[in-house]
Parts: sequence; C-alpha cells; structure tokens
Amino acid sequence: GSFNFLLGDADGDKAVVEAIPGRFCVDRSAQTLVRANHYMCGETIRRSRQRLGRKQAASTTSRHRQMAELLGRYHTKLSPSAARKILTDRSGSWPWIHQFPDGPDAQTLNVMTIDSLIAVSQDRVLHTCRGSRKPGRWQALSL
Repeated sequence: GSFNFLLGDADGDKAVVEAIPGRFCVDRSAQTLVRANHYMCGETIRRSRQRLGRKQAASTTSRHRQMAELLGRYHTKLSPSAARKILTDRSGSWPWIHQFPDGPDAQTLNVMTIDSLIAVSQDRVLHTCRGSRKPGRWQALSL
C-alpha cells in the first residue's frame, strides 16, 4: 500500500517517509516536517499520479499550515501527549487536522475516516485514535 510516516528520535532527528508500491521518498528538508494526508515529494507525486482537486488541495494546505504552527510550539522534545493533542486538533474552522470525510456537516460517513497513529519506540507502545464525527478515544497497544 501507500503511506506517509513521520519519524523522529530522542536525538531530535526527523524525517518523513512517503511511499507507494515500489518507491519511497525520505524528506529531512525542514526544521519541522509535517504532512496533511497527501504527498509532497515531487517524485512520489509524479509516480503516484496524485492529482488533487481544488477542494483537496485547499484542505491539505490548510491542515499542513495548522500542523506546522502547532508543532512550532514544541521546539524541543515532542511528548506522546503533545503529539496526541496535535493529531486530534479540531480548533478553528474546517478543515481540521483530525477530520472525517465529507466535511463537518456530512450526514453519513460513507468513506474511510482519518486515523492517527503514534509509535513510541523506546516505550514499545503504539497509540491510535479513529477519526469520526467525535474523535475516538486514544488506545495504547504495548508491543
């Protein structure tokens, strides 16, 4: 499948890995690395044939800006608690970082929701939260 992973370690090294079948791109280009659901590496965009409509592009751009702003508040270590707050943020107007398909006023959820996943390797724990009309509760899975 395809994915975006945001990786960081205790020394502060960060990277975003965007992957499609047979290819991946590692981005370490910025102080704060964020993604809002869609690819940003040129090679991944080209090979995946990602084409965003105006509504999708506006949503991604807005959510990307919100994440960068929230992450900017954490100049040092980002705790799992702070990461959970960022990933489930629904402040301000739509589109929220933690959203669900078809917008805030949709009557049905007929497509996949946006889920959040945090892996804390030193603790060997995965934290996950389902997106829906009301954010699901965070669950922890010890490995």
